[in-house]
Amino acid sequence: MEQTMPTTSRSGGPLWELAWLAKLLALGLPEPPLPWQPWMPRFLAVLVETGNVSEAIRNVPRSRKMVYEYRRRCPRFRGEWDTALEAHEKEKQ
Repeated sequence: MEQTMPTTSRSGGPLWELAWLAKLLALGLPEPPLPWQPWMPRFLAVLVETGNVSEAIRNVPRSRKMVYEYRRRCPRFRGEWDTALEAHEKEKQ
C-alpha cells in the first residue's frame, strides 16, 4: 500500500501556508494579519451578552488558543472584542 504525504495541516489549511509562514518568521519578518472569519460575529454577540470570554468561546467552533491567536493577529477582531466588552459594561450600568 502506497503512503502519500499529507497536503493539509492539522487545522485544515494547506501545508504550503505553514511553510510560507515559517520562512517569514525565520527571516524575522512580522506575522501577516489574519482575516475576518465567519464565526467571529457569533463570538462577539455572546461576548456582548455575557461579558465572558470562556462562554463566548464555547459558542464557536474554535479552541481558546485559536481565538486568542485571532485576537492577537486580526486587528479588526481585536477592536471588535474590546468594543463588545465595553458594550457589556455599559449594559450592566
